[in-house]
Amino acid sequence: MSRFLTVSLDTAKKHIKSASFWIMVLMPFIMAIIIWVIGYISSSNKTPDTIAVVTEDSYKKKFEENPLIDFKFINNRNEAKKALEDKEISAYLLVENKEGIINFDYYGDTTARIPLIAINSLSEEIQHEENLKNSNINAKQNAILSQKASVNLHEIKDNLQNPVNMIALFGTIMIMYFVLIIYSQIIMLDIAVEKGSKMLEFIFSSVKAGTYMAGKIFGTILALIIHIGIYIVFGLISFAIIRLTGLWDKIGQMIDLNNILKGVNYPLIAEIFLFMVLGIMIFIILSAMLGSLVQKQEDAGKMSTPIMLIIMFAYFISISFVGSEPNLFIKILSYIPFVSTFFMPMRLIYENATLIQGSISLLILFVGIIVMYIIASRVYKKNILNYSTDKLFGRGKKLKLKKKNK
Repeated sequence: MSRFLTVSLDTAKKHIKSASFWIMVLMPFIMAIIIWVIGYISSSNKTPDTIAVVTEDSYKKKFEENPLIDFKFINNRNEAKKALEDKEISAYLLVENKEGIINFDYYGDTTARIPLIAINSLSEEIQHEENLKNSNINAKQNAILSQKASVNLHEIKDNLQNPVNMIALFGTIMIMYFVLIIYSQIIMLDIAVEKGSKMLEFIFSSVKAGTYMAGKIFGTILALIIHIGIYIVFGLISFAIIRLTGLWDKIGQMIDLNNILKGVNYPLIAEIFLFMVLGIMIFIILSAMLGSLVQKQEDAGKMSTPIMLIIMFAYFISISFVGSEPNLFIKILSYIPFVSTFFMPMRLIYENATLIQGSISLLILFVGIIVMYIIASRVYKKNILNYSTDKLFGRGKKLKLKKKNK
């Protein structure tokens, strides 16, 4: 086995064996369970969404046929009032015919939109039937009076306001933000700890500094791949459970899943995935370089400031443009390495850029990775064994003075 692979595998194993790695992996599941428990407790204590109705038998059928609201029939007003006080119902409705006028008296939350829409619709329908009964008109006249306007809805697709696009973009931005912050900190701290232990002299007696740095970078990427792989396995298991329990069919009844899956643009997904992978790589390389400049482990947090500023800049700018047309500023940023991994996926999702334009941005990002690696490798070799307590600019001045003296 080559020394590069040995360093890579050792780095990956060290990350995987650490408690922090598994806390990071399991945290989304723990949060999901906590949210589910809170939701379950709140729903179990919630007042049932049932409206009690006090009315005569001739009107009950109309309420039974309504698909929007769960109506429950109660004999009198006092019983309905007591049921509301005991939180057995969410509201009650008194329906009474007073000389041909149907009175609907609603007692409950007047901000509840759906119940009020349903009640208004029922009141119009029942009053209309009562009017027809009292007017003594024939069937033909009734048909004329019952005619309604024809309303035709024609959807005009707006990629900026499409919920699926907005969810996809928001998800991409959030994933990139957290992954970059976590893994940039991991490799920087790892290199800073090793440098602080002063064991690298022994390591570099058998492994070249450049090979060692490349192995550390690749090992961190391997840990990330394993991290993602765990989520994929959990996702497949969850999907299998959903299929076996019949939940998939129930979801299919509410949402046209086949239509959604047919509209998936797989080349677009592949290109966005490449942006995420290459974006993570360039930030990890930058983190490795900055980690080699750290003199003490405690200073790793300070040295990560430039990375944090770049990530936060890209994150907040991209979030602020969710649902908005990408302007010239976003178009320029979508071709700049480091931040293109945030902004070009936005343009691709909103169909503001073609796959060819995305490929050009990917190529620029790839070249940026090569340049960044060359710079990082040189900086790493010069500084990884430098234990001087001088500040970075102080060291730079000393190097210049030495060159002049020579």
